Amino acid sequence: MKKTSHLLSTVLSISLCACVPLFVTPAMTTHAEPAYAKWGQMAMKETKKKYPKADIVDYKHVGRKELSPSAAQETFRLWLKEGKQRYEVIVRITFETRTEKVLSVRFQQEERTMNPIRQPAVPYPS
Repeated sequence: MKKTSHLLSTVLSISLCACVPLFVTPAMTTHAEPAYAKWGQMAMKETKKKYPKADIVDYKHVGRKELSPSAAQETFRLWLKEGKQRYEVIVRITFETRTEKVLSVRFQQEERTMNPIRQPAVPYPS
């Protein structure tokens, strides 16, 4: 009986040790926030102010452009939906690179459907 309980105890200990990395690993993994995250949040906040009735469906960081040694511009493309209308808005945030002081926030609205359905060049045979 004593051997059986010792064997069971050993098996349980090994099983628990094998499971611990499964529980610890995800908690230990950290993801660094991208450098543009602050500007992406600002782009969404400012877009929501300009288009208060629209829902932001998605957004994408287009890129960063160095305008001068002291200024840069982050560009984002946001997809908005307002009722049945869907459109894209390009947001450009210009700022001082040293202080991160915002110099301008510009919007460019593009009328487009979010997922246009392309018609075939040649009709399908009936």
